[in-house]
Amino acid sequence: MSSASKLRDTVDRHYGTGELVHRVRQALQNAYCDTQTLNSAELAPIDQFHVGGLAATKEMAEALGLYAGATVFTCSRNAFLC
Repeated sequence: MSSASKLRDTVDRHYGTGELVHRVRQALQNAYCDTQTLNSAELAPIDQFHVGGLAATKEMAEALGLYAGATVFTCSRNAFLC
């Protein structure tokens, strides 16, 4: 197995678990007592999924037509708007 295949398998195992949403919510609750009022500025320092920072997040939200209160779950190369 190539190193790229091993890396892909490792990432898939980490993000492919059915408990990912629960783990993320638990981590946010541990870091912020009130997760109901979190905003993008508070989450920006821990956003690890892209290098564009808050500006890229805002651009993506506008491009997707997201609205306040929307729930978005991203996994690998797919994004789901709930």
